[in-house]
Amino acid sequence: LGNGLDAFDAGDILSARDLLKEAAYLFGNSTSNQADTARFFYAITRVLALGLETSSDGNASNGINTAGEIADLFDCVVSGVSPFNPALFDVVCPQLLPANSPTGGQLQGYLYNVVRPELVGAIENFNDISDAFNVMWLEPGKPESSPMESDYGDVLAFRAMAKSMLSLILTQQAYNLNIDIDALDAANKTTQQFLSENPALLSLSTPSHLVNAKSYLTGSALDDSTASVEWILAETDDQGDDFISIDVGTN
Repeated sequence: LGNGLDAFDAGDILSARDLLKEAAYLFGNSTSNQADTARFFYAITRVLALGLETSSDGNASNGINTAGEIADLFDCVVSGVSPFNPALFDVVCPQLLPANSPTGGQLQGYLYNVVRPELVGAIENFNDISDAFNVMWLEPGKPESSPMESDYGDVLAFRAMAKSMLSLILTQQAYNLNIDIDALDAANKTTQQFLSENPALLSLSTPSHLVNAKSYLTGSALDDSTASVEWILAETDDQGDDFISIDVGTN
């Protein structure tokens, strides 16, 4: 747990994810603030790591499994290792999309098969955290920053965000978005021409995803959002160092 938090503070999110995953596993079902801390930061890092996984297997036929493979397929060059420091991180993409650019269906597959399970896992991590949870932490990659406090109000807020993201993924997954993006980019066709050549685009293909999306949003994410606001507003300690706080003003 200590090594994982040190890696997180340093901005090494991939190492932090792996260490915190192991810590959360070792704590098992035990109840302690340390166990809750492992679950909290593993949930956060497993989602953050999705955008920082720059590795690629170079095989476009087995689906898109990392953000790095998306960059490769779009011929984008990623430099630097610390996205928390813009001076050390850059992404440069060509003006004209390459012929091997991912199709809409491939990008949908990445969101559904790779991103969605991590969000589900993060929600499960948050579910296992007690309402007594409390931790002080530093913003990743910024050791000079002041410590921030997170408690159960943050757990509820992050869980609401994860459920909202799941709802969005399931909503777009319900529709046919499988278009040849680079062909569209190179063809210089009007919107009307493109739509007439792709009559299935935006058609409802999997209605059941909309049902699941609605359940995540209306009966779950909104409930967590409301509970988070109520929890934060009910806090009586100094809110100046809270990671998530609500300014209710003076009126």
